[in-house]
Amino acid sequence: MAQFPIAVMKFRFGATVVASDGEAADIVGVVVLPGQRTIASVVVKLPGGAQVAVPVERIADATAQAMRVTVTREALLHVLPKVPSGATVLTPRTQVALNGGNYGNLAQISMLVATGAIHHLTVRRGMSGDYLVRASAITDISDDGRTVACAQAPGAAPVAYRSDGEVADDVQTALWNYSRLRVDLRAVQVRVVDGEVWLNGYVSSSLNRRVMAELLEDIKGVTAIHNELVADNELAIQIAQALAKDPRTHGQRFGVYPNLGQVYLRGLAHTPEAALAAAEIAGQIDGQHIVVNQVVVNATAEFLPMLAPVTNTEDVIPGGD
Repeated sequence: MAQFPIAVMKFRFGATVVASDGEAADIVGVVVLPGQRTIASVVVKLPGGAQVAVPVERIADATAQAMRVTVTREALLHVLPKVPSGATVLTPRTQVALNGGNYGNLAQISMLVATGAIHHLTVRRGMSGDYLVRASAITDISDDGRTVACAQAPGAAPVAYRSDGEVADDVQTALWNYSRLRVDLRAVQVRVVDGEVWLNGYVSSSLNRRVMAELLEDIKGVTAIHNELVADNELAIQIAQALAKDPRTHGQRFGVYPNLGQVYLRGLAHTPEAALAAAEIAGQIDGQHIVVNQVVVNATAEFLPMLAPVTNTEDVIPGGD
């Protein structure tokens, strides 16, 4: 099964906080548990200067532009707790040290929704702009929230921060500009989270899958590429092998014809049960493909006749053109 992107929330200092009944505050800090590298709440500043801590359980969504909470403006002011005394609060004044030297100040923190763990730090370096630092690089967070110490291997410099939308647009452009990939792109989904690119879906060949990933390596702001694309030729082999191994379909005459997420099963089965089993087996192979069962039942069949694939041209090799 293809692995889809992780879900994150992004807490950018200065971003607008939107309550259930309208805009209400601005993000001014993030309360963290230093030993666990997790986020407990987000500090917001209300009109008039009061600050409260919004528990992560009360946050519906957070992007670099705005954070949406599940409470009203009145509840923000009178129900939610004040910032706990002695809490470790990271703010725009928090300095990030990299390999012992001052690197810049915090601008944004992203959090894994599933665990509450810090995912990335976005560090502002004056006129140089913003840069991403992975949470795995954090070695220490001071109890007073003034510094976050990070360490990276020599040569592993932080990547310039760009919004997910900007990176996704450049990825789509790079793939479209390589003409041999255009037919496959209708079955490919691109998702970007904190510079990490996920390629999901189906392509016609393992070569195209590799080329797609290679085209993205030099795009500014890309921190990692997760190539989860499924190639038609490899999917055909996996399904054919599974049909050959299963006792319900072993020794029977099937052709397997994937076409960008649709798998056509054709050929001859000895029994109706075997024909149904073939579709079941094909559907259980990793992926989210659709199985179109066009198998014909023939109890005496010994040979698989020449078949017409999806393109309606003669073909004797499953998955060919």
